Amino acid sequence: MTQTQETNKKRHWLWLALCLLAYVLPWTMNPGAGLTMGAYDFAELLNKRNVYDDVSYATMLLLRGQLVLLTAYVVTMIRRPFLTIHWFVGAAFGLLLVVAQLPPLTFINNTGDINQQMQAMLAGISGLIWLVGLSGVVWEIRHWARLFIGIAGFGTALFALVNAIAILSVYNLPSLVGFGGVVMIILYGVLIVWEGRVFAKARNRAEP
Repeated sequence: MTQTQETNKKRHWLWLALCLLAYVLPWTMNPGAGLTMGAYDFAELLNKRNVYDDVSYATMLLLRGQLVLLTAYVVTMIRRPFLTIHWFVGAAFGLLLVVAQLPPLTFINNTGDINQQMQAMLAGISGLIWLVGLSGVVWEIRHWARLFIGIAGFGTALFALVNAIAILSVYNLPSLVGFGGVVMIILYGVLIVWEGRVFAKARNRAEP
């Protein structure tokens, strides 16, 4: 691995670590009511409301779906040859993210629960992405995949954050936009710029 490749690898892991940190940091803040919630916590709050209208369900889905996108990002770092240290690190970290999205064991006896159905669905999608990624095939299209992740993440995180604030306002809980949500959106923007530069450089090299 060249020095440039090593630097890029560290950059990708740093980006992922910052995203995970942003995910758990507050996305909404209401100091008066003591409500300061990260993306996962807010999805749980919506679940406890037990009102699954289109906006609430979509907001829950997109808040939790951020972990699907981050799992996909990990997969873009899994490359051949197989069974190397780098391969095992990527595979193990991806598996941890899949496990983190699984519903509780009570889902076995409570398959009709909408909230747990969503968790199982997202974990299943992440699991399929992870399994495909183990082959190293995603590495071949990693720049396209990362660009898609950046665009999808930017749009879904922004939508979820705006709707989270709107939902709280319905309950007369005026809230501030949290640091975590803003940082997450910025990080997706950074990813789009990174990958856009990769394509721009490739295009310049291809020009006569």
